[in-house]
Amino acid sequence: MKDIKYILLFVVLGLILAYATSSPLRKKPGEQPMVGTPLDKPTAHEGSSGAEDHVYVQGTINVAASLPLDVTQRVLFIIAKSPAGGPPVAVKRIDSPKFPMTFMLSPMNNMVGTDFYEGDLALTVRLDKDGVAGPKQTEDIEVVTQVPASSDRRVAVTLTN
Repeated sequence: MKDIKYILLFVVLGLILAYATSSPLRKKPGEQPMVGTPLDKPTAHEGSSGAEDHVYVQGTINVAASLPLDVTQRVLFIIAKSPAGGPPVAVKRIDSPKFPMTFMLSPMNNMVGTDFYEGDLALTVRLDKDGVAGPKQTEDIEVVTQVPASSDRRVAVTLTN
């Protein structure tokens, strides 16, 4: 019985010592990375002037007058991917969009949590009926535009059926 007391005493002392010398397992809420944001703050390119250089793609989106639906009842997804495939580089979701509108995808919309992606992009603009960011459904309206890395990364997209 005496041996059990010593064992329990050493276990408790070991736990207290481990707790006192270790860092907390959980970080404060402001210190934890959020889902869908870059893990590191974006940095400017060498020799660049700042945030303007960190744009995956920007431009305007309009809806053709021939579209016979109420587009404000849909969700707009703006998705930038590598033309070779893989996960989206950046995504923006806009509920109840108003057209014409301007947009910009930057590292703040980054989905892969890596450095700035500088390659060619396939920009998908989708008016989604159910609001779920899955594959295109028959009732969704989608336009895909190629954005070469050598361009100024500015586009004008018109959604038509």
